[in-house]
Amino acid sequence: MTLDEGIAEVSEKISAVSASAEIKIAKMSDEEARLSVYALAAEMGAIQDATLMPTIE
Repeated sequence: MTLDEGIAEVSEKISAVSASAEIKIAKMSDEEARLSVYALAAEMGAIQDATLMPTIE
């Protein structure tokens, strides 16, 4: 999986659980990126649940 594919996958998962979430992407290198997610506090648990394992894998 490329970095861009990984970013797209995680972004889709976030959008699926929080339509109002704002995602800012910063590519650090060809192999590393940082996604900052701004969402309602009530939605953060669902976002974390949706993205934890795909991010680790």
